Amino acid sequence: MAKTPSPASIFEIPLILAKACLVFIKRTLQGPFHARHGALSYRRDVLNSALRVVTAHFTAEQAQFAYPSTETTYKLVCRGNGRRPATVDLGGGAKGLWIGKRDAEFVMLYLHGGGFIISATHGHVQYQFDLEKKLRKLGHSFAIFSLAYSLAPDTAYPGQLIQAATAIILAGDSAGGNLVAALLLHFAHPHPRLSSIIPPFTLSAPLRGALLISPWVSFTTTSPSFTTNARSDYITVEAIRNAITAYAGSGSGSASSRDDDGYLQPLCAPPDAWSAVVDRVVEEIMAWAGGGEILVDEITAFVGVLETAFAGTTANAGSGLDSGEGGEKLVNGSMRRESDRRRLSFVVADKASHEEMILDRILFGRRSAKGVDVEQWLHTVLAEGKN
Repeated sequence: MAKTPSPASIFEIPLILAKACLVFIKRTLQGPFHARHGALSYRRDVLNSALRVVTAHFTAEQAQFAYPSTETTYKLVCRGNGRRPATVDLGGGAKGLWIGKRDAEFVMLYLHGGGFIISATHGHVQYQFDLEKKLRKLGHSFAIFSLAYSLAPDTAYPGQLIQAATAIILAGDSAGGNLVAALLLHFAHPHPRLSSIIPPFTLSAPLRGALLISPWVSFTTTSPSFTTNARSDYITVEAIRNAITAYAGSGSGSASSRDDDGYLQPLCAPPDAWSAVVDRVVEEIMAWAGGGEILVDEITAFVGVLETAFAGTTANAGSGLDSGEGGEKLVNGSMRRESDRRRLSFVVADKASHEEMILDRILFGRRSAKGVDVEQWLHTVLAEGKN
């Protein structure tokens, strides 16, 4: 159970929301006369300004008090989509939430974002319904098994990793992307702190693919994009630091003292660790980043590590990401770089903020054009998986 915040902390919630409203009004009035600071649109700039107030000031306890649980949100979204909820108790505080038919040929386990401290929002869950519906329309037998995991600080690292390792991992956004990367490493190199809890897991065959949307791969906040994109994203440095404090766990040392823990910060894992992952754990990986998000530099560096790992495997010897002219220019202004055999795909969506396709669902209740690249990649991966 999440810790109930103190009365004083609860009283702060409407004050934070009121401040966000004031910032929204101020930015709305200033917007036509000021630069958009890299935001995709005037409306996006205004909304991001207000959201930065919320993400910077909400504590883990306040966020968990204000937001319904992932399971509750899932049931509400099921009702809105005319679906019957199907949940599975996985034990240890984790639950699996089915989206689509359980007997589907392909199943994607999805780990939601939220900095490990916030449950899945309506946008997170509806985005998964959108993916399942789109791929089903494309003729795929496809379902999503969405994991509702325990939140920090009540369950700190590596508790979420213990829960998620009970199933095959394929996709995650933000903090969920961190868990996906950590689990890929765990499959190749079992986490030493989990060996007494979870027996070493051996895959009978590599996972079909891994999808990382705006993955949170490092706890550093000093990369240039934290400054250049500070006004074009809604995620703040303060929000990231609050999440690190909650997730890293006070009993294990600070995050900064564990810069060599690749399970905690995937970017810190050595390249040879990722070589084992791409050689025997997963067939294809896609990483998506917003060109206007503060994490884009860290994500790009992480993809560089993956590129080195993929280039060194027997299956992909001599290939690498196409870096000519920065990659392939897409219709929507994004940039895509792929390995010769498409084992690694990286898309940077022009001016997009953190996991913008999910944010669009939260703010506007619509599918985002920024998610088309993800849908196309999944379509290709599933189609090739049938061969």
